[in-house]
Amino acid sequence: GPARAFNITVAQHNGQAGCVYVISGRGGQDHPAPQDVFLQDVYEFSPARYPESSENETGWRRRCDIPAAIVAGTGAALGQSHILIFGAAQKTWLFHAITDTWIEGGSTPVDQISAGMKWGDHFILLASEARQRGGASQVWLVQPEQESSEFGVVNFSTLIIYLSSMMLIGFYFCRRNKDTNDYFRGGQRIPWWAAACSIFATMLSSITYMSVPAKAYAANWEYLLGYPAIFITAAIVVHFILPFFRRIDATSAYEYLEKRFNRLTRQIGSGLFVFFQIGRMAIVMYLSALALAAITPFSEVEAILIMGVLSVLYSTLGGVEAVIWTDTIQTFILLGGALLILFFALININGGLATFFATAAEQGKFHMVNWDWDLHSYTRAAFWVLIVGSLAQNLISYTSDQAVVQRYMTTASEKLASRSIWTNGIMGLFAGLLFFLIGAALFVFYRTHPTQLDPIFKNDAIMPLFIVRELPVGIAGLLVAGIFAAAQSTISTSMNSAASAVVVDFIRLFVRDKSDRYYLQCSRLLTFCVGLAGTVIAVLLASADISSLLDQFFAFIGLFGGSLGGLFLLGMFTKRATGRGAFAGAIIGAVALYLVQSYTDTHVYLYAFVGIAACFIGGYVSSLLLGGVSADISGLTIYDLYKIRRGAEK
Repeated sequence: GPARAFNITVAQHNGQAGCVYVISGRGGQDHPAPQDVFLQDVYEFSPARYPESSENETGWRRRCDIPAAIVAGTGAALGQSHILIFGAAQKTWLFHAITDTWIEGGSTPVDQISAGMKWGDHFILLASEARQRGGASQVWLVQPEQESSEFGVVNFSTLIIYLSSMMLIGFYFCRRNKDTNDYFRGGQRIPWWAAACSIFATMLSSITYMSVPAKAYAANWEYLLGYPAIFITAAIVVHFILPFFRRIDATSAYEYLEKRFNRLTRQIGSGLFVFFQIGRMAIVMYLSALALAAITPFSEVEAILIMGVLSVLYSTLGGVEAVIWTDTIQTFILLGGALLILFFALININGGLATFFATAAEQGKFHMVNWDWDLHSYTRAAFWVLIVGSLAQNLISYTSDQAVVQRYMTTASEKLASRSIWTNGIMGLFAGLLFFLIGAALFVFYRTHPTQLDPIFKNDAIMPLFIVRELPVGIAGLLVAGIFAAAQSTISTSMNSAASAVVVDFIRLFVRDKSDRYYLQCSRLLTFCVGLAGTVIAVLLASADISSLLDQFFAFIGLFGGSLGGLFLLGMFTKRATGRGAFAGAIIGAVALYLVQSYTDTHVYLYAFVGIAACFIGGYVSSLLLGGVSADISGLTIYDLYKIRRGAEK
């Protein structure tokens, strides 16, 4: 833009990256006569490159003009994506960096604000009028307040009915648990379609239910490319991974690691998994608390405690059978609620579907493929980054995640388990498309209704904001139940599977010759302890300011799951790997990922791949260098699996 002075410069996040905004100011014009020009243009600079247009190769792009020029004003970031501007004759302006819209922000008690700064959650403003009149300077403290919303009796009633139903399911299945096989594997009497719904609900969680629409709302559809990769993963799992777990009849996935390597490797894998599940629970609780605190009278901490206590109760009582059947119910609530949100978002857009598609396309919300192949493409959401990253993340879940492997073991046969995996893939792709459509619809709705945005809300809470402010009474309560469902399906699964891993991989190995009832009581106690730990960590996370929990979750998968997935693939796809090499590989994978996260700009989607690759390669090379006695690996690699299958065919 033109040269200027007395402009406003503010740093804020635009939903994709941190940016610097140059707003308004005074410029000079030499022709036809020298004079001041009051500018209204706004420019955004981002260190990240914009792939959509060659105009933005320099990192600059023009944004929507401010409605009135402001010279020597002041501004500051408000919330995660708004900019608050002072200095225009008792008037303030609000700019939203995601939807590129301006609205009036209310009035100030003085005519001219000469300076200001942000102090925590407050603004400190200096008024220049008093100084010009010879009086004392005026200093004002401004505290932003979130608009309160009335949840209502009808919504509360809907929510209470749902929560009560989940508790009754837990009590019902409590009576059917006679031993640990019932508690952790449901007596292998779970229908394949219920197992599919449980895998889907477990993989979905409130991270997907809220963060994926928020990501599409703030950015575009690039992350949608990761969803079709589930079918590649499903083919690998059905033909190579699933037969191992069914053949060794494992309650814990990590029993395979002991058979293939040694007991130490098994316990390392199991320990990594337990820490991963506790952290995952905390992220899910925190994300859901953002929503529930925004649309109910509960605070974030109160919402975390409610979810934690209820999930602990019915998961501790009912075991995996209660978890799977509640997951099945929650799947229908989740998808039905998402469809309702999309419907109401579209009918509330002025101009309907035509405006939705035109605006979303114009603003690049449907942009899906970033064909970036240069040397620095690993730092961005390029096509190859998303495909490779998605495959790695899915392999971690389907090979080393006890929460998923546990579902393999609840069906009556390998064929039915395979059917549940494929069914989950179809459901996952449908849900992915649905949630990205919701994100685009929310963007168009708030671009055409910018006054409906609340600057205090975090970006990840954009869907709950729409639920409580725009949906009819009663339906809002149902959708809050959907958010509870998304959170509880993950929380309950994490508790049950982590407890299963501790009992099978630690307690049974060190505390022998006890009755099965003793181990069942240990299972219930550990389920309670794991739930308590996740709840406490979630309360601690409530004070954090995280711009995208989806990105943070991907980083978390890589940190704890990379080496874990690498260990399983090392055992299944090599013959020469040994226990010593596997131990070294796990350490190499963790160290490599730490270095990549700390000292490079590698995209979070690749963290899982880095962890797997470093563990696999490091473990294999270490096995060759360190030697060691290999365990009896008959039937424990894909090569033996092929021999067994060919023998069965003959």
